[in-house]
Amino acid sequence: MQHKKCFIVLFTGICFFSCSTVTFPDYHPDTSALSAAKMIQDGLEISVVPMHDRSTVRNYFGKSVEKRGVVPIFILARNATTDRNFILRKDRTAIEGVLTSASGDGNVDYVPSGQSKGGEAATVVGSLSCFVMPAVGMPLMFSGIKASNDALATLHNYKRNEFRSGTLAPGETQKGFLFFVPEENQTVQKVLKIRVVAEVVPSSELVQMEVEL
Repeated sequence: MQHKKCFIVLFTGICFFSCSTVTFPDYHPDTSALSAAKMIQDGLEISVVPMHDRSTVRNYFGKSVEKRGVVPIFILARNATTDRNFILRKDRTAIEGVLTSASGDGNVDYVPSGQSKGGEAATVVGSLSCFVMPAVGMPLMFSGIKASNDALATLHNYKRNEFRSGTLAPGETQKGFLFFVPEENQTVQKVLKIRVVAEVVPSSELVQMEVEL
């Protein structure tokens, strides 16, 4: 009877561990960080904060993102005008940075939305082992469930925080992250600049900005 109780307690503990899911805090950069890389053009204000510190990346986006060497880049856009809207175009947004690999260093352009839909998320969480076959055994099965839960939480967190296309009315702000995702044999050494393109409404003119870091 005693052994049965111990088994129930152990089984409950494993179930609790497997069902628990990693959670991520909201990111709130301080004023000095937002002012370090900032540009205003035609009433559109863009502030950029790259997240290079690996422990910070792990805290806000998880172990898989940190281990892969992904650099999240926070963008805050503000419409400082009183008479026009800006349509932010993520498909025209790009990152320029320096990558190192076995073949040497080089500057590269990286367009976050240039991949197929969900491509960035797949790259970010693709290294996780989301499922473990039940035949491996109960402890590994529950470990696999935990990994799957964490992978889904990482994907949800990515979608919740990504920088999106959208219309910015006078006085409004929009914020979110771009993700500089290196290949498996590469390392992001530095983010050089962020290029942002917005369409002015109603004139349809384009505002093209390069924020240097």
